[in-house]
Amino acid sequence: MSWDDLNKSLLPEIPGWPERYRSNSRLTFAREMSEGDARWWHSTFVETHGLYPEDVAEKLAGAAPGDQAFRYDLIEPLDQSFMLSMEGKEGNRQIWFQANEVRLKDHFVYADRMDVEAEFRGQQTAQKLMSGIADFALMMDCRRIELVAQDIGG
Repeated sequence: MSWDDLNKSLLPEIPGWPERYRSNSRLTFAREMSEGDARWWHSTFVETHGLYPEDVAEKLAGAAPGDQAFRYDLIEPLDQSFMLSMEGKEGNRQIWFQANEVRLKDHFVYADRMDVEAEFRGQQTAQKLMSGIADFALMMDCRRIELVAQDIGG
């Protein structure tokens, strides 16, 4: 038995590891989550709110229309932050796209880019996305949300 094996045997198991922390048909990771990432995620989101990575993404997307797909571009436990890109599609057509950076240490959500395709505007898609982001921010005690929107209303 190696030193790493001994240390791992002393740490409690991570519920849902590794299945709930891996890519699937709706969720991808730019960099596969390590056990350390999963431990941070578990203590920050699962123990407190029952939310695995896909659940957090769904919460942020709210009731936005279409087949939703999510990509974690960055997960940074030391910074208590993550970056998530989300999109809704209808068949092979994109309805909306949203990129978020969540910095829990700073109590901040940055909705970096929100874009709703022209033919789907006027259907409250942006409001549905922002509702999901606002609900998540409140749940995580984030005090500030900033949004960059691409020609999609007021």
